[in-house]
Amino acid sequence: MNKTIRAFIAVEINSDIRAIIQNIIDSLRKSNSDVRWVKPNNLHVTLKFLGEIPEKKIEIVKDILRKISNKTPSIPTKLTPVNVFPHQQKPRVIWIGLEDREARIGKLATELENALSALGLPKEKKGLQAHITLGRLRSLKNTNSLMNKLQEASLIYPSEFTITHITLFRSTLTPEGSIYDVLEKLPLS
Repeated sequence: MNKTIRAFIAVEINSDIRAIIQNIIDSLRKSNSDVRWVKPNNLHVTLKFLGEIPEKKIEIVKDILRKISNKTPSIPTKLTPVNVFPHQQKPRVIWIGLEDREARIGKLATELENALSALGLPKEKKGLQAHITLGRLRSLKNTNSLMNKLQEASLIYPSEFTITHITLFRSTLTPEGSIYDVLEKLPLS
């Protein structure tokens, strides 16, 4: 029987930016909304969710990532204001975006999509909206308070950083939440 690995490709968030985001989450928690907040070490920007893939394809995925990362220069970016998906009247996901100057993050995601589709991995129907998920609403309890806190949450700290590598993660689902293990970390050129 073929073993599979649940995997995804992402941009890790450095400790300085993680601390800024944690301050924002701490502020939003004061709304007493029914939100499952993302653990600080799990904050990331997903470039491509691979799903359950055969373990034997992992080395091929790593080779594809090496080729792409070797020709992709580091990407300067910064955090954008906190927002929600799908809309403020019925929020489900709280997120913070990344500014995509010159669409370089989007271009990287498109290259990954195109290269990995050769392995039979389906392409995303929508383009990438580079974001970091902060939390997922379990109910609409205290949503008005949460929306007010979202408007108050401003980025008063310097939030510029540079994407210097991409990471292939294994994702293991547990009752306490997902556990992410680094399978390969690839520096950008």
